[in-house]
Amino acid sequence: MNSKGIELAASLIVILIASIIIFGLALGITYKIFCASAAKVEQLDSQTEKLVEQKLDSGARVAMPVNTKTAAGSASFCGGGSSPSAAYALGIRNDNTWSTRFTVHCKYEGVEQNDKLTMPDSPSILADCSNVIQQSGDVTLDAKMKTTKIVVINAPPGIEKGTHMFTISVCDKAILPCDSQLGPYQQGVNGFYGAASMYLTIK
Repeated sequence: MNSKGIELAASLIVILIASIIIFGLALGITYKIFCASAAKVEQLDSQTEKLVEQKLDSGARVAMPVNTKTAAGSASFCGGGSSPSAAYALGIRNDNTWSTRFTVHCKYEGVEQNDKLTMPDSPSILADCSNVIQQSGDVTLDAKMKTTKIVVINAPPGIEKGTHMFTISVCDKAILPCDSQLGPYQQGVNGFYGAASMYLTIK
């Protein structure tokens, strides 16, 4: 093989290697963009935060102004699975004149079918609400302070299609009873501080 042939072969190899590197970088960038968009389900947008602030400033102790979401599944190669999930903004304002520790409870109410709430064919998949709700645990607020927490529902695979309803209850842990085993709190029950309904539509 003459020198020109060797130079041509070497040039082709260099071009091939460079093409592979560029292709790999392009795939990496695409991966990050795609998975970042999938992860947005667990992030708050500024508009939602403003709505929560407005509700709390208007006197609400517990606020979830955007309480209806349509489920979005994350891609398996992003480190997630095909289970649908959705994030909600929960605002809490301490109306007390002392520092207060709050806790958040969740109850699954059922799925809407023909304008009625019914339990799905396999109610056990959502019976334990703690398995499908993620939040950062107890919330301690100084007097008259407020905060916004992200509540994420990760629905299990095979969940029935329709609009599923949850009740989010906020409890004042300084007042007994305040045990997650007792279930969500209602008006007039010791420890109850506020509540919000939450809807997740599975298509």
